[in-house]
Amino acid sequence: MGSCIFCEIAAGRSFVRMVYSDRDVLCFFPLEPEMLGHTLIVSRNHYCDMRDAPAEFGHAAFSAALRLSRHYEKALGTSAFNFMNASGAEAEQSVPHLHFHYLPRFGLENFSTWPKLPPFKTNLDILLQKLKLV
Repeated sequence: MGSCIFCEIAAGRSFVRMVYSDRDVLCFFPLEPEMLGHTLIVSRNHYCDMRDAPAEFGHAAFSAALRLSRHYEKALGTSAFNFMNASGAEAEQSVPHLHFHYLPRFGLENFSTWPKLPPFKTNLDILLQKLKLV
């Protein structure tokens, strides 16, 4: 495997502004934050994306997001947050190492993190027959 910037950070070989870390996650500011408090929540172990990670990692990522939420609410006055992930190149994942973007919200932003999608129609009954887990 080639060099992974997040693995370099986890190994302590690359500088970041670390907000929080534990045995499972690293929480740090990206080099070019999109907004005040934008924080990456990165798996300490190398997983390419969510499909590669054990389900237990979800607990660590959610716990880190909740910890940031409580702290940023007190320190910055945030009122909410977005917790975003892209898994795979077609989903616009920029670094092939499992990570989430934590975006604190203050209630006054004039933007949406929800994408504007083209109109879509399908037969939900047929789709359900194809996708239902039994």
